[in-house]
Amino acid sequence: MGLADATPHLLRHSKAMHMTEADINPVYIRDFLGHTDLKVTQIYSKTSVEMKKRALDKLKGTDVIPKDPQKDWTEDKNLMDWLTSLGH
Repeated sequence: MGLADATPHLLRHSKAMHMTEADINPVYIRDFLGHTDLKVTQIYSKTSVEMKKRALDKLKGTDVIPKDPQKDWTEDKNLMDWLTSLGH
């Protein structure tokens, strides 16, 4: 695809993606694109594969998944009694 094939929509989407990947506050992206609603901006600035990869890289070396089995929360009598009391 060359520049001659670029549409205004494609250019806006590309700019929004570049700004998103640069960790620019979505409010500023919204203002730059001239949107009144942040939900519209989110359509243009979806998370890219590179951003997902960076997020996963941040987890490397951390213990996200516990090594030891965790106690089943449903076996906590005090917690279950309290939760049950909320319905009454």
